[in-house]
Amino acid sequence: MSLFKGAGVALITPFNEDNSVNYGMLRTLVKRQIDGGTDAIIVCGTTGEPATMTEEEKLSVIKCVVDETAGQIPVIAGTGANCTQNVIDFSQKAEKLGVDGLLVVTPYYNKATQNGLYAHYAAIAGAVGLPIIMYNVPSRTGCNILPQTAARLGRDFENIVGIKEASGNISQVAKLKKLAGNDLDIYSGNDDQVIPILSLGGIGVISVLSNVMPAAVHDMVMEYLNGNIKSALDGGDECKVISAQSTIYVEPVYDDADIEDICDRISKVFGIVAFHRAAVAEKTMESISEVAVEYLADYLDTAKTFKVEAKRSDKKFPLKSPEISREMGGIILKHFNHLTVDVHNPDVQVTVEIRDFGAYIHAGVVKGAGGVPVGTSGNGTILISGGIDSPVAAWMMAKRGLRLNAVHFASPPYTSQRAEDKVVRLLKKVSAYAGEITMYTVPFTEIQERIKNNCPEELFTIIMRRLMMQMSERIAKDTKSSCLITGESLGQVASQTMQAIVTTDEATDMVVFRPLIGMDKEEIIQISRKIDTFETSIEPYEDCCTVFTPKHPRTKPVLKRVKDAQEKANFDELIETSLNSLKVTHINP
Repeated sequence: MSLFKGAGVALITPFNEDNSVNYGMLRTLVKRQIDGGTDAIIVCGTTGEPATMTEEEKLSVIKCVVDETAGQIPVIAGTGANCTQNVIDFSQKAEKLGVDGLLVVTPYYNKATQNGLYAHYAAIAGAVGLPIIMYNVPSRTGCNILPQTAARLGRDFENIVGIKEASGNISQVAKLKKLAGNDLDIYSGNDDQVIPILSLGGIGVISVLSNVMPAAVHDMVMEYLNGNIKSALDGGDECKVISAQSTIYVEPVYDDADIEDICDRISKVFGIVAFHRAAVAEKTMESISEVAVEYLADYLDTAKTFKVEAKRSDKKFPLKSPEISREMGGIILKHFNHLTVDVHNPDVQVTVEIRDFGAYIHAGVVKGAGGVPVGTSGNGTILISGGIDSPVAAWMMAKRGLRLNAVHFASPPYTSQRAEDKVVRLLKKVSAYAGEITMYTVPFTEIQERIKNNCPEELFTIIMRRLMMQMSERIAKDTKSSCLITGESLGQVASQTMQAIVTTDEATDMVVFRPLIGMDKEEIIQISRKIDTFETSIEPYEDCCTVFTPKHPRTKPVLKRVKDAQEKANFDELIETSLNSLKVTHINP
């Protein structure tokens, strides 16, 4: 079982001016972390400055944190040192104080070999009963636990349950996850690598930032691990979502649940690269065999070759992974005698996973949406028309973790209610990936009429877009968005030349993301077909961008001339009137 999942704080140790520990403040900090939703407290880790404390002080700090926490969340004590026996002795003392686990940094300065590191951790694991998280921080220790060594330790010792990875090497983390599978929980040791490590299968972070922002770090991690899947399945009671052992399980509640629909919704959750449809069995080889033969028939009937891979995260299961693989392979050959084994390039890979609460059998991978979970990158506001481009831009930024609001400009009677309804339908398709989107419809008729009556015709479009930017910025700030998003592609139309874009950007102080900026129209259409917005986008209901279109728009506008024309027409009062008359629509998948 995991020591914790989510955000653990690498707790600081407060000192008085005479260099003694400030226990009153320490208790306050612990309470603040619990109130902030922190999932675990790591005491006497690097940030807690144990290198500057006596053993007596460290034990006293650990006891204070254990007492103040009172079992509400796990307490993990940093007990690492370069002497193996010192680590064992101190770990045993920490264990008696009631900590829930140990964080053990690699030996430092002496630069142990990989065999030496294995022997070091093996000795500690054999001498203590507590779960151990290894701590890999080569920039401080001069010693790097290679993925092969870490995976071997996780496989060989039941109480070596995780690793705090602070190597800064994402490739190493990816290799570690591949080798260790579910034998080791991976925690980010760097606050700037939380999301990348979570995306590789990590289950949390041991965070310095949590000292000042416990709730924000906790929410970010849990949003990634849980929130988006649960949101995708909201609106029905046919599923339950369980997170355990570095894995998220979605289980139908009823036998007649629509599995295809559930899989379709999960496949649209950003942050999921792939998932498996699996059958569940009791943790006996008899049950596993019976379920596997029935469940795998559709996969194996048309195949020629197969292999079996077993993963045993429940170390109490009587058979080891190679033994499970051999036995299951024999059972499959007995029931599907047309098959042969191919361990290098099989048509079907059968996987048997032995978890704490059940056995799972699956074959084949379902591709997910990829990207980053919605909400982990903050909030953004998309300027959306009814065309092909802006829904694609919205989808692309949601894929990078932005939670979306939308601004749509309507100009009745020049634009119809059908045009607005079309935008709602487009956003509904995007919301299947992005979750709930709030759309703000801005009445724009009077502003466009003033542009027509008071501005040079060649500047109609550029002035209109500047006003859209300014008004969208106001809405974005009111809704706590940090950026604007547009569907512009460089050189696609007159208002999307380099000079026009520069002139438009000058109207706002907010960062503007243009995810389509370097894409050809065909590339954009390809994505719009993929996310099912294309056919809706080409419906012949005109948006306000087509109203009063100049015959010869200025492609290289001069900023001073544009600003002078805009100021002369004086839109301030009309802007305020429009922004006070917003229509708000909440759009859900």
